[in-house]
Amino acid sequence: MTTTLTPVLQQTEAVAKQLVAYCRQQQWETAIEALYADDAVHDELMAMPGMPQTTRGKADLLTASAKWCADNTVHSVEIGDPLVSEGVFAVRMMLDVTSASMGNTRIQMSEIAVYRVNDAGKITHVNFFYPLGDCGQG
Repeated sequence: MTTTLTPVLQQTEAVAKQLVAYCRQQQWETAIEALYADDAVHDELMAMPGMPQTTRGKADLLTASAKWCADNTVHSVEIGDPLVSEGVFAVRMMLDVTSASMGNTRIQMSEIAVYRVNDAGKITHVNFFYPLGDCGQG
């Protein structure tokens, strides 16, 4: 059986693959600049030290990313292949970081990020899911 990819699915897959490539290179700001809509939103499960639960707009996302990078020493990053559907994709991310804002605590984070892509091929919304214990909580 041959499956024909719809234009929306092809576009979503292209965005997902490019995001994964940027993330594997730890090019977080480049990913936001290139792939995100101006009004994109990040929703975390909870606020973190110095970071709100929800960040709105590309400019604020870039600021938050720069702040996160300055606060964390990244020891390793493992980015899974994207699971793609029409207009949405998910990626598993595993990061080993030392967080200055958490008292120089080394943390192994595992999360699943779910991305929504608009008709223009831009990421509009990201939801992050992770065990709360991975974030120095609980």
